[in-house]
Amino acid sequence: MQKPLDLIGKKFGKLIVLEQLTPGPASKSDFLCRCDCGNEVVKSYHALQSGVKSCGCISKSKQADLTGKKFGILTILKYIPPKDIEKEVPLEQRWKNSYGGWLGMWKCRCECGNTFYATTQRLLKGQATSCGCEKKREDLSGKRFGRLVVLEEVPSGNPFYKRFKRTKSGYWKCQCDCGKITYSSRWLLEKGGKISCGCYQSDKAKPILKIAQIMRGDVDGTNVKALQRALDGKKYANNESGCSGVYQIKNGKYRAQIYFKKKYYHLGYYDNIEDAIEARKTAEQDLYKEFLEHYENDLKAEVEAEISRKRNQALKEVKEYIQLEHKKSL
Repeated sequence: MQKPLDLIGKKFGKLIVLEQLTPGPASKSDFLCRCDCGNEVVKSYHALQSGVKSCGCISKSKQADLTGKKFGILTILKYIPPKDIEKEVPLEQRWKNSYGGWLGMWKCRCECGNTFYATTQRLLKGQATSCGCEKKREDLSGKRFGRLVVLEEVPSGNPFYKRFKRTKSGYWKCQCDCGKITYSSRWLLEKGGKISCGCYQSDKAKPILKIAQIMRGDVDGTNVKALQRALDGKKYANNESGCSGVYQIKNGKYRAQIYFKKKYYHLGYYDNIEDAIEARKTAEQDLYKEFLEHYENDLKAEVEAEISRKRNQALKEVKEYIQLEHKKSL
């Protein structure tokens, strides 16, 4: 029988295996390793056997020295290896690699005087050209984003701003077309993630709700489908008594009631639930059955045609509304 593999303490290039992180065969496990540079990374058995030699610092050491070079208005001061990231780089500016370890970063000085940290990739791809001050300089006051008009930037000393201090582009006070005041980051405004105080979603739901109400088939203020469900013995998920219109009150008795044509009818109080349910069922037969027969025989065709017409009209309104709001947000 083949002995189980034990990689603890073995070295692969600059990596020494410290711990097996997942139980089971080593060939299907992940291992915690420490690199000679001090960085700890997680590597799979396959990665170790395939020739991984370091946490990534070998390739980093081969990269061109960027010290002194300029990217936008950033000047590179020095390189910070992964092992020193936690000591020198603020948490909100750190980046991790695909294995969960810290990426090495370059310490930069921005022309505005701020210190900024960026990875090699972001610098070389032109994704980091300032500490964010370039965006700060652009005044959004008076600009429109959807239903929002920007009033002013929130001062850095404002308590609201402190709740979102990780953003570098600032927060802005906006007035919605409905009159309410709301706040948003520049990023949300410019990406279209914030176009109202919240009223847009509410207004968008109104025509959709109108369709739902039309599809209920209300006749004389009465939901025909709900009446039929009651006669068929179906109940709602939140019903506890087992019968619609029957519920227990504080003194232990059961109250029965029924709703018909926008009016509640009190059917009495009962000592046991069976009597309350019987009163409710009797009222359903007296009120619902005759109305449903009249609906089925005399009104159904006309009502369904009207429902179809109203539904098509409401759908048209929804489409027009969404198209109009989309144009406003552009």
